[in-house]
Amino acid sequence: MHNHENLFKGLIVCSQCGKRMILAVKKRSEEKKEIIYKCMHHYKDKDECPKHNQIHYDKLYNIIENKLKLLNEFLEAENVENKILNKLKKDNNTLKDNKAKSKIEKRLIVLNKVTKKLYEDFVTGSIDETTYQQLLNEYQSEQRSLNEKLSEIKKSDNEIKDISEGIKKIKEIMKENSKESKLNRILLNKLIDRIEISPAIKIGKERVNEIKIIYNFIDITL
Repeated sequence: MHNHENLFKGLIVCSQCGKRMILAVKKRSEEKKEIIYKCMHHYKDKDECPKHNQIHYDKLYNIIENKLKLLNEFLEAENVENKILNKLKKDNNTLKDNKAKSKIEKRLIVLNKVTKKLYEDFVTGSIDETTYQQLLNEYQSEQRSLNEKLSEIKKSDNEIKDISEGIKKIKEIMKENSKESKLNRILLNKLIDRIEISPAIKIGKERVNEIKIIYNFIDITL
């Protein structure tokens, strides 16, 4: 047992297996103790979690603190929201999609009118049933295809809107906690969905863990 503050409780996840990492005390001697987060699943299932994975509490604290400072500076930069959204729109070919959306919507209106006219022609006997069914199947097939494309374009539009709202929410949370000098659980739980820790690799004389923060509200890495 330990009484050390567990600031990141429930947020730290092993990148290998996705399991929560626990806070533990590692004794070097009676006087010297190390506080670490470690993945216990590695000891239960080495196939699912092949590598020993741990990180020192103080090291993690400093890294997360620095990352959040950089996030805050990034979000406070002039027109950052517009820059992010413009990049997303460019990546998603939004201008091209908007033209395609307009073209699809116009074609769907035409197809709706055509199918109504087709039914009228069938009822009045202007075309036989075989021709009616053949043309109807062709028009309905085109309608389904166009509606699927339209749904994809609308989904992309909604994702961009969600990201815009997410950026605003994150900025609000950062602003609410701007007077806090230290990290706190309220800030972390509002802001972060999880923190993924990868097993340490040796770089030069140091062992370095890759740390990825997955934020709430937005599904992008800032």
